[in-house]
Amino acid sequence: SGRKLLADPGARVIKVERPAGDCLRQSGPWLGDEPGTERSGAYQFLNTNKEPIVLDLKMEAGQQVIDDLLPHVTLVVAGFPAAVADRLRVTYERVAFRTQA
Repeated sequence: SGRKLLADPGARVIKVERPAGDCLRQSGPWLGDEPGTERSGAYQFLNTNKEPIVLDLKMEAGQQVIDDLLPHVTLVVAGFPAAVADRLRVTYERVAFRTQA
């Protein structure tokens, strides 16, 4: 993924996961053939060098964390359709306004 291409050479990448976690965590192959949320080879490969945080963007507390992070970021990559971004209030207008220094 593009985020992996940024993280591997050293960019700090913070990956926001929903409360249930990234669905890829439930996919094999598994480290040592033993399933587990931290043992998915596919998840580990695609998320190397990323810092995962769990946020519920449907809740005000999750929205506050986003507001607190945005002034400190250079690039935002959203992995959901525009309609979901609108519903979760993670729109271009909000992100562009908050990330201007």
